Amino acid sequence: MGQIGRGRPRRPAQEPSGGGGAERLSSRVAWLLRVSRLYGADPAWVSAGTFSAAFAGGAHPEAVSESKISRWETGRTQVPRRAVRRYEELLTLPACTLTSTVDLITRYLSPVAAAGAGPRAPRGLAEEPGDRLEAFVDQASSSAPMSAAQWDDGVGLITAAPGLRLRRREWDGVCSRLLVETVAADGEAWKPRFEAFSRLLLHRGAQPSAAAACADWARCRENQVFVETVALLDGSRHPDAAAAVVGQLIAPTNDDAFAGALLACVRKVAEGESAPTAA
Repeated sequence: MGQIGRGRPRRPAQEPSGGGGAERLSSRVAWLLRVSRLYGADPAWVSAGTFSAAFAGGAHPEAVSESKISRWETGRTQVPRRAVRRYEELLTLPACTLTSTVDLITRYLSPVAAAGAGPRAPRGLAEEPGDRLEAFVDQASSSAPMSAAQWDDGVGLITAAPGLRLRRREWDGVCSRLLVETVAADGEAWKPRFEAFSRLLLHRGAQPSAAAACADWARCRENQVFVETVALLDGSRHPDAAAAVVGQLIAPTNDDAFAGALLACVRKVAEGESAPTAA
């Protein structure tokens, strides 16, 4: 392994100087894919030619050229989501390892790109979207185990239907359970859940329940985690989310909740979101 050259790429992706969010996003996604391939478990993938020859299949049935891999990994061409999934498959990474990271940095560096992302194709499921969505809501509303990939796929189905109507108790059940799992999860199990919850905070039907789940959690002094649950609200422009943040600034549950509210304010102020007026 020591004799295999895993040095820098010939044209490394670099952070654009003075570039906007979209340019910085492209640079960081390119770096993530390149480094993941060069330093992955299989030394065969160091060769871009070998990697491109094996690319067709799984989440990305179409063949790609070595030059396409180069353009993706130097930030000159946008990388489709299914290609990022194919990287996960070839590099034998757990589902969502790369896609959830791309989702997270997209949300912060290019909110327009995150909002305009198209429907996500679930992994290897043959059912109709409506059947998959109904099965997901039923499972998420129960005590049945849910994997990170299932949350990613299920919330993807929800966000692909912005006009989706569920009963409020169903929204409450899905959001409350996902928040609990997000708080309890760690590492690669945490990222997809955090990103899925962030998407619910933006969904027209889900966001009141998602904001309420965070606010209720932060008000309960018996809980153990406060910073994350309050800071999560920076991703929602719903008035209830802003009210919860302001409430923790004025009368915080504890120091951690106050810190979470301050973190939420950084993004809200940067995006020009005004605070709700006091009654």
